[in-house]
Amino acid sequence: MSRTGLRPADIAENFRDRCGDGSVEWVYTPTQTWVLLDAADMLDENDKLVMKLNAEHIVRQNLAAQSARQREWVREAVRFMGCVTECDAGGWAVWMDELVKKAREFGVDA
Repeated sequence: MSRTGLRPADIAENFRDRCGDGSVEWVYTPTQTWVLLDAADMLDENDKLVMKLNAEHIVRQNLAAQSARQREWVREAVRFMGCVTECDAGGWAVWMDELVKKAREFGVDA
């Protein structure tokens, strides 16, 4: 884990202290290599976490899209059920073909 045992907030505060008021300054205080390596490790870990969050966000977006398509399929199925009693045989066959087509879009062998 941390080489120095310092918390990320402590390392960040150390870096901020070195920046002073933001004007151009020469900093002559030594920095331990371990502190810099810890900071680099934290940046690497942060990058990994950002990538993981982005991947999870994409998964959530895909699930939301899939869910919307499934809701649409259910709406069509409900409409089909109403049509079974009201449609003639030709209308029923058209609805059935459409439902089978939509089911196949979801990977259902119908």
